[in-house]
Amino acid sequence: METTASPRLTSAAIGELVRQRAAATPQAPLLVDEDRRRFTAGQFGELVSSYAETLRAAGVRAGDVVSWQLPNTVEAMALSMALAQLAVVQNPLIMMLRAEEVAHITGRLHSRLLIVTEVFAAEVFAAALGPEEQPPAIHVLSADPAAGGLPALPARAPADFGPEVRWIFYTSGTTGVPKGVKHTDRTLLAAADTFIANVGPRPEDRCAALAPFAHIGGVAHLLHALIIGHVLVVGARKFVPERLADLLIDEGVTLVGSGLPFTNEYLRIARERGVAPLFPKSRATLAGGSPRPRDQHEQARELLGGVGVISGYGMTECPYITWGSPSDTDEQHAVAEGRPGPGGSVRIVRADETAAAVGEIGEIRVRGPQLFCGYVDSTRDAEAL
Repeated sequence: METTASPRLTSAAIGELVRQRAAATPQAPLLVDEDRRRFTAGQFGELVSSYAETLRAAGVRAGDVVSWQLPNTVEAMALSMALAQLAVVQNPLIMMLRAEEVAHITGRLHSRLLIVTEVFAAEVFAAALGPEEQPPAIHVLSADPAAGGLPALPARAPADFGPEVRWIFYTSGTTGVPKGVKHTDRTLLAAADTFIANVGPRPEDRCAALAPFAHIGGVAHLLHALIIGHVLVVGARKFVPERLADLLIDEGVTLVGSGLPFTNEYLRIARERGVAPLFPKSRATLAGGSPRPRDQHEQARELLGGVGVISGYGMTECPYITWGSPSDTDEQHAVAEGRPGPGGSVRIVRADETAAAVGEIGEIRVRGPQLFCGYVDSTRDAEAL
């Protein structure tokens, strides 16, 4: 669905998508954060442009590797989009990574710049990076792009991870050794397209974007907001359930996010307050990322609002390969992870490569336009691809 006031946008470049949204609906609301700050599409576009100019003036160029470890803020989103406009290879780092792990990753990628959020963090990282032969420059992100210049950047040859690679995400390591996963603008936009095709966000929607923005799913949330022109409510720098629930209620969230810990707390709050639905304007509760109890869908439908649970499935290597739909049956909402989006497919196979039967455990095989283009350690590619 689209309206003339908020047209659906198309672009092969993420940085260009920001410019298009700012030009198409400059006065339309786009982002609300947990401090109730509000940004129109035009204001967000200006913030992105300001960060891009600061980075450009400091000597950041296309092909440079820029790592960043930042919490869920509008500024982090704007910085990331500025890096996209400069065609650098950006390396988002989730907040759980410690200084030693960050030092290993930035050394492996030969990052030219590391951007963090607080001075004390910069000092810790500087100590951890000390042994590196050519450590990246470290910069503390300011809410004001013009406040303070960037440090001198070390000389680096442009990265050579592939002609279209613009993103490197590291897996969490929960199912194995953390791996550097290479993505392009095209693959991330394809992930957002699956969400759009299956969940069906509308320009009038207000979606809670609570996944870590440095996680590949967090980036995808921003992309579908830019494409459709709906509002993102950005939160969970620190998860305070009652405060977060009140924010989502006050902001009239229609797509409630996101994941099992959040949903469990929303259900608790609804019971304690004796309020149903807790989110009066909800169309659905978004899930994914972990197993969930079968009865959570029914509880969400009765206590939180909307159709109940809509879940998705993916991985760093192939994000948002499936999403459910508001038109799914109650049984599908309760136990399924949706269906592939445009161009995607999922197979479950036995050890002998034959297709597994319904309900049988097997290996998941995925294919689609959001599939990554290889690991930083290319010796892993043959097995995965």
